[in-house]
Amino acid sequence: MTTPKRPRYSTSKPNYSTMDTLLESFINNTDHASIDDSVDRIFESKSTDSEQNDFIQRAIDIGSVLLEAGNRLRCKQASVHNAFVWPLPVDVTVKVFSMIDTQSVFNAAATCSYFNKCAMDPLCYADIDLVTLVPKVNDAAVSTMIQRAGNALQ
Repeated sequence: MTTPKRPRYSTSKPNYSTMDTLLESFINNTDHASIDDSVDRIFESKSTDSEQNDFIQRAIDIGSVLLEAGNRLRCKQASVHNAFVWPLPVDVTVKVFSMIDTQSVFNAAATCSYFNKCAMDPLCYADIDLVTLVPKVNDAAVSTMIQRAGNALQ
């Protein structure tokens, strides 16, 4: 009778709570000098150039991941925050958007999710003026405006 072999790779789910705890303690460490010193010590403990290069690349990679995650979370938090602090209700904001030029509506829609939601309202595109001093409107923009305007287009 043979003993079954252990799987080569773990088939269990990763322990997210351990990673979360480790990451949270790392992020909550405000002593940046000790982090810097620790990185230097770990780097110096690597015996070959290859190991040192590997360590440098991994440090850069984890730094990039943390930076991207931080920026993504900042944008997410800001877009939620904007809807709470904007003093006007949706219908008034849509009315204001309908009074400004189309380029400004597009620019406003790109600033936060609340303005994007308001800018999707067909009433914002009821009166489209394609005559500008500097022509910046292409076919795709016109098509998008017509689709958003729907039956409200005049």
